[in-house]
Amino acid sequence: MLAKIANAQHGHYDHAFLLAVLYICYNHFMLPITTLYAIIFTLFYIILSARTIRARQSTKVSLGDGAQPELLRKIRVHANFIEYVPLALILLLLAEFQAVSGSVLHSAALVLLIGRICHLYGIDQVSPKPQFRVAGMAGTFTAFGILVAALLWVSVVN
Repeated sequence: MLAKIANAQHGHYDHAFLLAVLYICYNHFMLPITTLYAIIFTLFYIILSARTIRARQSTKVSLGDGAQPELLRKIRVHANFIEYVPLALILLLLAEFQAVSGSVLHSAALVLLIGRICHLYGIDQVSPKPQFRVAGMAGTFTAFGILVAALLWVSVVN
């Protein structure tokens, strides 16, 4: 590959080779799947942040939870999201960079998204629904498991 690049510097290059390099760079360095889910999870995070801010404004509590159960629920949903989702996005990024199958990446990210929605629903009720909270965390850990297994697979096979 380096010899081809060296030849390209002297005016001798293979057009098909250059197109192949561009294709590989676009598909492997643009990281479209991770980008898509980073956008989705960022929008989700903004919604959670806005909900927490509104709850703080309505309860007039700027720091802590002020012993307000509704505010505490919003704080915990928001905090739990930021405790888990960044690691999942890092694993997704690494997996995409290692050329793990797109279907595996989408599956893991969708399981994570559904898990986060379940977690939100399970905690954000006046009468919490623990089965949804448990399902949400199970989805989160399942997504971790899918991504870690895929990364181990490509690490061992390659």
